[in-house]
Amino acid sequence: MEVGFLGLGIMGKAMAVNLLRHGFGVTVWNRTLSKCQELVEQGASVGETPAAVINKCKYTIAMLSDPSAALSVVFDKDGVLEQICSGKGYIDMSTVDAETSSKISEVCSNGVYSLATRNTFCLFGSIELLITTSFPNLNLVIGLCCRCVAAIARCSHSCCRFLLSPSSSLAALLLAVNLPLRFAMPSPLRFVRSVAAALPLLAGAIGRRRFSFNLLPPPHSQTALAPGLAITKKGGYFLEAPVSGSKKPAEDGQLVILAAGEKALYDKMVPAFDVLGKKSFFLGEVGNGAKFKLVVNMIMGSVMNALSEGLCLADRSGLSQQTLLDVLDLGAIANPMFKLKGPAMIKGSYPPAFPLKHQQKDMRLALALGDENAVSMPIAAASNEAFKKARSLGLGDLDFSAVFEVVKSAKDSDGA
Repeated sequence: MEVGFLGLGIMGKAMAVNLLRHGFGVTVWNRTLSKCQELVEQGASVGETPAAVINKCKYTIAMLSDPSAALSVVFDKDGVLEQICSGKGYIDMSTVDAETSSKISEVCSNGVYSLATRNTFCLFGSIELLITTSFPNLNLVIGLCCRCVAAIARCSHSCCRFLLSPSSSLAALLLAVNLPLRFAMPSPLRFVRSVAAALPLLAGAIGRRRFSFNLLPPPHSQTALAPGLAITKKGGYFLEAPVSGSKKPAEDGQLVILAAGEKALYDKMVPAFDVLGKKSFFLGEVGNGAKFKLVVNMIMGSVMNALSEGLCLADRSGLSQQTLLDVLDLGAIANPMFKLKGPAMIKGSYPPAFPLKHQQKDMRLALALGDENAVSMPIAAASNEAFKKARSLGLGDLDFSAVFEVVKSAKDSDGA
């Protein structure tokens, strides 16, 4: 079985090596191509771009650092979308938020982009419209105008032109935008009628103002569209498959794989998943895998903070930290993380198996998921603040257990 592999960080490299050792043909790509050399020595071939890997391989796995990187690899020049087509599968094993994996919009056959207004309102389309103005009270009318344009675009499916009535005090506003694809907007005529009814009142309220419009390519940092939908619109198959586990489980093929999306692609990838992990779960529709992984990592980050506080409390109370670990290992809350991380934490050693900056990213995304579902998460929020503090101290590239240093520094400050 030949697979592509995009991203050779701590996790990706270990996973790609495992595939090679088990007889898979692997074509690799990394943003820093020199990192591919070690895998070439073990039998891998190299693709110069993500598009080149997709072109060569029927199935391609991505293991990238964050949502921005995951989007960039798909949508950038020479990215996945340039070569994905019918019959090809793309498996994103990165840890991202569910929105990145599953938020859907209408997509044309040659890509996905966003239509957005700066600091006002966000829609999806084939270009990005940045509206800049120094008059803050125009936010509402700009948002309404953009809704109207989107609605008209859906009705016409072609170049649309929006011009306010010459009798209004906003007669200086002329918006002509080339929008060759449909927008996913409900009840477009309702939007048009609402805007038409509101404009005279808005115009009278804010007076005569001239707007400046600029058409620019969409930056990926503002693109919250699903790579999965873009891929399926091109005829490809998409599966999200984030993993639970860090460097050591990745090296040993002991990851837990949380897959969601195209069931047929999942079935095809089971042989590879059996090499990469000790268990894989199929969780249904795209987004469920990302959500599940964020819940798992939120718990892990919160527990790591609790362990850090416990070790500090034992030390301040004149107790042996190692004895605490021994006691925990014999009780109901014994777990591999305490056994693996605890002794190194006592020594102040934090070789990065799972970088702290990535743990904090996952805590942030998990808290956003909590906000979306109205779930109060005070423990996770406090843990996130500790990880943020650790990042501010320059500990982001160390293992996430380095949050222990933040707890220790707080103890030292209290004792000063």
